[in-house]
Amino acid sequence: MRTKLRPLLLSFLLTSLAACQTTEEQLAAFHGLDKARLLGRMGQPDVKEPDERGGEIWIYQEKRVSNPVAKETETVAKNLEDGKTTTTTREKQVAVQSPVVRMYFKSFYIDARGIIYDTAHGSRYLQR
Repeated sequence: MRTKLRPLLLSFLLTSLAACQTTEEQLAAFHGLDKARLLGRMGQPDVKEPDERGGEIWIYQEKRVSNPVAKETETVAKNLEDGKTTTTTREKQVAVQSPVVRMYFKSFYIDARGIIYDTAHGSRYLQR
């Protein structure tokens, strides 16, 4: 029983640690690996371009759409019987009309031998 739990616990631990890595750390783990490993992990790239060293740049793109939420505040004044006024502030969340569209990029620089020698990542807004 104990030997069966050990691999499961190790797998859980490694998955938890991988979730804590930054994008730079995740991409840096590919440095020095063959492009076949990248292909097996991430599939076909969205774009392939030549680099200036006789190799290639593989670019993976991911489009994310989100509907941001805005807060709307309303202040209501109420007159009391004793002549005093009390105010109440209500806050509610309202969905913004237009979604935010953002494109994320992960680039892998592969030399002529098929070895990954550099990586980069970034993002840009397509619509705000």
